[in-house]
Amino acid sequence: MKAMLFIITFSMLSLNLAHGRGAANEEAEEELVNKREIPIGQINTIVIRYRSEAVTLLRHNSDTIVIREYMSRNDSDFFAKLTHSGNELIITGRRPMQWLSPFRSRVEISIPASDKNVTIRTSSGRIKVLGEHTVSLLEIESSSGRISVNSVTADRVKIETSSGTIAVGSINGDVSVRSSSGRIELNQVFGSLTANTTSGRIELDKVSGTVDISSSSGAIRCTVTENAGDISITTSSGGVVLNLPNNFAFNFLSRTSSGRLHTPFTDQLAIPLADRNTVQGVIVGDNIYAGQIHRNINIRTSSGSVRVNWAD
Repeated sequence: MKAMLFIITFSMLSLNLAHGRGAANEEAEEELVNKREIPIGQINTIVIRYRSEAVTLLRHNSDTIVIREYMSRNDSDFFAKLTHSGNELIITGRRPMQWLSPFRSRVEISIPASDKNVTIRTSSGRIKVLGEHTVSLLEIESSSGRISVNSVTADRVKIETSSGTIAVGSINGDVSVRSSSGRIELNQVFGSLTANTTSGRIELDKVSGTVDISSSSGAIRCTVTENAGDISITTSSGGVVLNLPNNFAFNFLSRTSSGRLHTPFTDQLAIPLADRNTVQGVIVGDNIYAGQIHRNINIRTSSGSVRVNWAD
């Protein structure tokens, strides 16, 4: 009896290992199985919806939208579905249930530079926007997949994920980014910026425009240019580092319950009698009168430290 159980168990393990090797091989054989090209025509909104596939948005010089689907199994039942609704094109990805058989897929969608509205949504798939894109509106949303953007010029950009990292190279336009627990990294923003995370770290470089940042427990580091407007930073327990141009002039206010404040202009700050947790002052740049200052910097933390530096 024991010998029989051993044989059965060994056979099941062998089948599982073989199945695992087959799945790995099938994933490795992911290849182009479907290509569609649609004239841009009167389309002004492009909506891309996939589940767990990796979605890559590319730019090309043709007046068409090109869809390339790569799959580990060539099955037309799982090709993207295209729906036209007025001037809107909806691209919906379909895939089999994963427990039926191993299946891997990704999609590349190429669009021309134009004044279109583009929306990309996935449940868990990675989203990449490669190249330099010019659109009117760009919206990207994923539940847990990583989101990366190279360069976008748009009136507005909105990026949201629950737990995936958001990494952005350059955005020319107003941008809003939100992540529940994922890290947020933006290298360059020419426009107003709103960034929010629950516990992920926020790192921002070369921001021009108004800045509104909030985090419950993630650390925040932000560097702004001389063209930045009002700056508002709020965090519960994460530390804050803010780097400012040397010639910046602004009204400064920092409030923290237990965190420490470090600035290069401490001698220009005062603590109001009515609120001992607040430090404020008017920081005057070169050849600027205090009455001409219209930029405000407000930093509020519960327990995190605050450090303000002059940028090199």
